[in-house]
Amino acid sequence: MISGISLDPSWGIEVNDSVLSTISILQPWATNLASGLIGALIGGFISYRGALIGAQRATKTAFEVQEKEFANREEAAKLSEQNLIRGVVQSISDEIEALWRQYYREIGPHLGSVSQTEVARRSRSINHISLFLMLAVLC
Repeated sequence: MISGISLDPSWGIEVNDSVLSTISILQPWATNLASGLIGALIGGFISYRGALIGAQRATKTAFEVQEKEFANREEAAKLSEQNLIRGVVQSISDEIEALWRQYYREIGPHLGSVSQTEVARRSRSINHISLFLMLAVLC
């Protein structure tokens, strides 16, 4: 055994001191290089897997957030539309109420001064004329 290497004499290999010294000089360097390459490959693979898993989770999270945002927008749009419809209906109701108040303010004194039989006869023409006048004033 020479410097940790055993050679079989039947192989016919002669080892001199220069070969052994070269091997002994290169051995720590080669070992360190191989160890570094293996560590780099393992570390690179672990980093790659971690980045891949992180990207998948980030994509999933972003998708879920976007889905919730779209659902919230749809809900807000529905509520806005309902509020708009309620506002329009309330406006129409207020206008009708104002028309009736104006109608009774104008027609009330006429109805009080006429007899029951006359009211039945003239009420239709008074209603149409008065309603037309109120609409013209409001517009």
